Amino acid sequence: MDGPRKARLYTSNDEQAEYACLSHCWGGKSVLQTTKSTIKQYSVGFSWGELPRTFQDAIHFAYSLGFKYLWIDSLC
Repeated sequence: MDGPRKARLYTSNDEQAEYACLSHCWGGKSVLQTTKSTIKQYSVGFSWGELPRTFQDAIHFAYSLGFKYLWIDSLC
């Protein structure tokens, strides 16, 4: 499999870079979200297995297009 298998929440106030976006229908399911209680943990990293398949696919796709960053609406 090509591409990354690690991801983490990255924040910066002064960096400017191109990025891809994933906006998806959250539906009625519980979706992975950044909250006050998860922000520190997510900044260290996500277990690849805990990421929904949609997020995994989007990370691989953005990586294959050459993007270093992916903005996912429920995480940002």
